[in-house]
Amino acid sequence: ESEEKKYSFLRDRIKAINLDMRRQPKNHQTVEMKEIIVRFLIERYYAYRLESWFKVVEHNEILSDTLQTLSEHYAALSSVGELNRNEVEFRTYFILVNYLNHSSNTATFKSFQLSAKLTYLIKQIPQSMHATSEFTYLAMIVESINSFDSNRLSDLLKNGSFLVGIIVIQFLYTYRKAILDSINGFNLDSVEA
Repeated sequence: ESEEKKYSFLRDRIKAINLDMRRQPKNHQTVEMKEIIVRFLIERYYAYRLESWFKVVEHNEILSDTLQTLSEHYAALSSVGELNRNEVEFRTYFILVNYLNHSSNTATFKSFQLSAKLTYLIKQIPQSMHATSEFTYLAMIVESINSFDSNRLSDLLKNGSFLVGIIVIQFLYTYRKAILDSINGFNLDSVEA
């Protein structure tokens, strides 16, 4: 079978699992399954990003939905005093994916809007996680993107999490494509010297 057919089958199964998981009791088994799905989705983006059949927007929607339900599961477990050892890692992905998707959907970077979105996302995370190394890494990534510091961003990605690197590369690719699409609609002949 082709990679496209394999991916399509798995994508459809993930959508069904996401729907089913919203109705399932929130426990460590459902959390672990969601974590596996998130890692798979991030990795598959990297593997298929250049394939003509790969639908980036649909893939991002599934990833965002999976991360959202995973965050809900973490919150439910936390409310009964249960913590998950991978929670900080996946909440970092949740913030990064949502923040960068919001950023790439804006026509221009409006730092006050992005700061408000980032603040909103961070407030959803338990305060106890804010001092972790994962959160510090996330803050440095966001700061280097907002300041257009490509050297710092490159260094951070080289020395950091592979999955965070994929998420950032996905954002940069999407943002680059949006810029090129807008340039393609621009008529250089109408510009006076």
